[in-house]
Amino acid sequence: MMSVAISGSNFVEGADVEFESGSGIAVHSATVDSSSRITALISISPSSTIKAWDVIVTNPGNVQATGDDLFEVIGTPSITSLSPSSGNRGMPSYDVTINGSNFVDGATASFDNTGITVNSTTFVNSSKIIANIDISSSATLGACDVTVTNPGGVSTTKEDAFTVLRAAPKVLSANPSSGSKGSTLDIQISGENFQSGASVTFSGIGITVNTVSFINSQNLLVNITIASNAPSGLRNVTVTNPDTQSDTGIGIFSVGSELTITSLSPSSASPGSTLDVTITGTGFQPNTTASFGSGITVNSISYISSTQIKANITVSPSASQGARDVTVINPAGATATLYDGFLVSGTATLSVQDANGNSTIYASVGDTINLNLYLQTSLNINGVAAYLTYDMSILQIVDPTSPFDQGNFLGGTVLDNDTHGDPGNGISGGQLDYVEVNYSSSSTGGGVVATFQLEVIDTPPSGYTTISFDFDEANGRVTALSVSGEGTLTPATVDGVIYIGAEVPPGGVSISGKVNLQGRTDHSAQVTIEVRNPGEITPLVRRVVNTSSDGSYSLNLGVGAGTYDISAKAEGFLRQTLQNVTVPSTSVNFSLLAGDCDGDNDVDLEDFNILAASFGSVQGDPNYNSSCDFNGNGAVDLPDFALLAGNFLQTGDAAPERVIDDFNMRLSSRTAGDETEISLEGDVPSLYAYAVQVEFDPRKVQMQNIEPGRALSDEKVLYRVKLERPGLATVLVSLIGRREGLNEAGELLKVRFKLNDTHAAVKLLNGALITVKELNEGKTVMLPEMSLTLHAVPTMTSLGQNYPNPFNPETWIPFRLAERAEVKIRIFDLSGRPVRVLDLGTLEPGYYDDRSRAARWDGRNELGERVTSGVYIYQLLAGDKSLIRRMVILK
Repeated sequence: MMSVAISGSNFVEGADVEFESGSGIAVHSATVDSSSRITALISISPSSTIKAWDVIVTNPGNVQATGDDLFEVIGTPSITSLSPSSGNRGMPSYDVTINGSNFVDGATASFDNTGITVNSTTFVNSSKIIANIDISSSATLGACDVTVTNPGGVSTTKEDAFTVLRAAPKVLSANPSSGSKGSTLDIQISGENFQSGASVTFSGIGITVNTVSFINSQNLLVNITIASNAPSGLRNVTVTNPDTQSDTGIGIFSVGSELTITSLSPSSASPGSTLDVTITGTGFQPNTTASFGSGITVNSISYISSTQIKANITVSPSASQGARDVTVINPAGATATLYDGFLVSGTATLSVQDANGNSTIYASVGDTINLNLYLQTSLNINGVAAYLTYDMSILQIVDPTSPFDQGNFLGGTVLDNDTHGDPGNGISGGQLDYVEVNYSSSSTGGGVVATFQLEVIDTPPSGYTTISFDFDEANGRVTALSVSGEGTLTPATVDGVIYIGAEVPPGGVSISGKVNLQGRTDHSAQVTIEVRNPGEITPLVRRVVNTSSDGSYSLNLGVGAGTYDISAKAEGFLRQTLQNVTVPSTSVNFSLLAGDCDGDNDVDLEDFNILAASFGSVQGDPNYNSSCDFNGNGAVDLPDFALLAGNFLQTGDAAPERVIDDFNMRLSSRTAGDETEISLEGDVPSLYAYAVQVEFDPRKVQMQNIEPGRALSDEKVLYRVKLERPGLATVLVSLIGRREGLNEAGELLKVRFKLNDTHAAVKLLNGALITVKELNEGKTVMLPEMSLTLHAVPTMTSLGQNYPNPFNPETWIPFRLAERAEVKIRIFDLSGRPVRVLDLGTLEPGYYDDRSRAARWDGRNELGERVTSGVYIYQLLAGDKSLIRRMVILK
């Protein structure tokens, strides 16, 4: 039944309503609402003719009025199709057009799926309406019925008319976002709605996808090989889920040149020196890293071009002499090594000093200062090239024609001795050049290379001026030493600092140095410097300085010369305090650790949570947090996570005590042919994150894949694999979205290798676990070193030819086992008489080829007697296998 409002005039209480005879419309009740309105409750017979019918109202007293064709009977609505006829989980405000017939303005649509909400139904015409719907992320997958109901309750339903699909994948980024030609590397594809079994393709030619590992719905790990002839340039990355839905990230990966190193300049330095080294090669990318081996710290890397990067390094004063391999690693994981590419020579320090050996000098305007170029070295030196820069407005050379007097150290020939101002080379100020070579002998120890005199002509605003050594390779002004028989090297240097006017210049003494920000190549930042009396808490001075791209800064402290504790703090980095620093000084250098997102000077769970909230954001996004962008690349991404994870539970100025526990950790392996999978397993209560290094011999074994283990398979994790060098990979794994750790025993890490040799050792080093019981109640636990020897398993049991053959007096018999077996070697003469039995016991599957594993026969029989020359038969008995070969003894 349906309610119909009849409008008119002069209606009277008790009026009756009827429809034209033959209409099939029955009136069940009529209510006079007013003299101008009657409400009638009617029903329409299914056999009613589709047309307009008259409506008749009769007042008491039989006074009638007829409204011609006032009410139209229409057909039952029907649905023919929907467009689109499917939608993905999680789609909001999705318009679906419903096509059919006999729709009436005011019709409504409904979907037989509790996860679908109809926001509105818009009437277009009698054959089309539009339903705007929300599909929830938990909507039931599959087809559902759709119903359209006209006003009055007449409805129609089309079965299985609309299908809910899994959410479509969305590809957002690739990390690393580039790779070198000729490299094999892991790429982490990040996005949304990935499914287990998803496939990945790269546009263009030259990129082969080796494996795709499903991490979670937001991350896939793809191992690819970039051919050496792959075209350079941007590539699209497409992810296709098993349900055939796909998405493409446009230009999110690029192919660059093959990574190589051809040369270094300079290629040597002495212990204690800090210098820039230009690395030349191909395939370099922004954020390329480099390592120089033991005793050498890489302070920063500056990307110049795809063929050149510049590394600022410090050679430790205790670094041992000898050659070092230099390795560069692109963000894509490609590596190149120049073996013996850099030499650490003996110690050598070249300094500017006064007659008393001081490099900090006090003078007044009008004074003449006598200075020495002093060299202290353990090497045999036969040449010195010293290039100095000074401020011509403050200092004046006494003898501009020949500014240097030869010292007594080298006793050689002076090749260059002059001073000049040369703005064309981009170096401001005056320049001093001194080059001396001894062609017949060398000198070692300490001594004055040359002396020179300066007159103080003015006072600088800062109260001091510096005479500094130049290392300007572009203009040929590189301070260097010639080592007899070994070539040139860069020495450690100590600049001369001259304070003018008083022992404590106006405004106090100054300091300068560098602030190295962990994980960055550009170290420019706002840094807060605080000065305290030794051991005290309250700062005497607090200053904010802006460091340059290489981290350099200079600062007037406003205090007198003396000894102080000096600290530095930058956004996102822990504070470092240098104790008992004597100022003034030109070498107050800091190395700040990353991870302090909330600025409370420690790295804890709150910092993890802050980073997780902004993870994946880029500058400009509402959730981007600059305090978590430790490497300063404008995005909060995996490198930032790795830095924070590596410093978890670190505290500014000090590292927390590290606990060592093995948590019943164990390594196991499963081998099939030349492929082996190892697992790190353990029982770790409240596990939140872990880091470990996997070390192996890249000549013997190739790492194919590395991923979190089964114990974490149902968890949401961030993880990163970084190849530190060939044969050493660092793995970082952290839970996200949890307030406490995971209590589950089992497999934490899984690594798959391909063996290139019969056996190879694998080690797990520097393992650390982060356990969190409750918010901020966590600790870092160091794991002991673990190792495992991997053995390739032959596909069949075989017996090899003995070696040497012929032999005298002993020989080795190689064999291979495809399965565990009792093994014996039986030896016979040609007539079949037994000579000797070598009982090897029960052996595991493997290659028993080399002398350490093969069976050895000493040429004696069972009685210990040496057998005669001739041909002998040897038989391998291994389980149900029997194999025979011949060998010869010659005496």
